[in-house]
Amino acid sequence: PPLYSWHRRRWSRQLKGLFCYGDLGASFFHRIGFSSTIVHPIAYTVDAAGARSAAAAPADPSNIRRLTFVGSQLRRKGLDLLLQALQRIGATSAWTLDVVTADDVGAYRKTLSGSPIGDRITFHPPMPNAQVRALMDQADTLVLPSRYDGWGAVVNEALHAGTRVIVSDRAGACCLVRADWRGRIVKAGSAAALEAALRAELAAPRASAAERARIRDWAQAAISPEAMADYFLAILEGDRRPPPWVTA
Repeated sequence: PPLYSWHRRRWSRQLKGLFCYGDLGASFFHRIGFSSTIVHPIAYTVDAAGARSAAAAPADPSNIRRLTFVGSQLRRKGLDLLLQALQRIGATSAWTLDVVTADDVGAYRKTLSGSPIGDRITFHPPMPNAQVRALMDQADTLVLPSRYDGWGAVVNEALHAGTRVIVSDRAGACCLVRADWRGRIVKAGSAAALEAALRAELAAPRASAAERARIRDWAQAAISPEAMADYFLAILEGDRRPPPWVTA
C-alpha cells in the first residue's frame, strides 16, 4: 500500500532492525520494500505453565477424536467454515467438537438442531484460561480456520499441550505448524480444504504419548517466552539468526 511504502522510504535508513509477527508479517514488510537483512520475525508467546508436566495422549480410551475450537464468532475466525466442513463429513468418522466462545451461540444451536452432527458438538460458555488449557490438553486437534488472524494465540497454547493443530494460511501462527508432525495448514476461506484436512486428520493414527511429548518439547524450545527472549536479545546484539521455531 502507498502509505506503508511512504513510511518505508521515510524511516528505513534510520532503522537497524524491524521486528514483526511471524512469516506473514515479514512477507508484508518485504513486499513494501524493507530489506530482508533488517526484518526479523518473532512469535507471540504464552505462559507454558498451563501445559501438563508429563505429556500423555488424551484420556478418552475410545476411538473418538476430540476436536476443539476456541475463539469468537467473528467471521474472520471461521467457525462457520468449521461447521460446514463437519456437516459434510457427518457420521463417516468418530469425532466430537468442543467450542469455547464468549459469543451468543443461539443461531448455531438453531442451525444444528435436528442435524445428524448436532449431538457431537458441545458449546461451552466463557471459562478461565486454566480450564481452556485443560480442555486443549485433552483434545486431539485444535482447529483455527481463520479467514484472517493477526496471530492466533490458541495455536501456541495447543502446541504447549502437545496437541496437533489445523490452522489456515492466513493466521499469523501458521508458521508454527510448518512441520506435518505438528499439524496441518489449510487454505483460508475454503470449507473444502478444511474438510480435506479434517478427513486426513481423522483417518490418521491418533498421536501417541511420545508424539505429544515431542510437540510439547518443541514448543518449549521454540516458542516459550524464554526461547523468544533469548532470540530477541541475540538479534539486538547483532546475531542475525533464524527464529527459534525454524531452528528448534
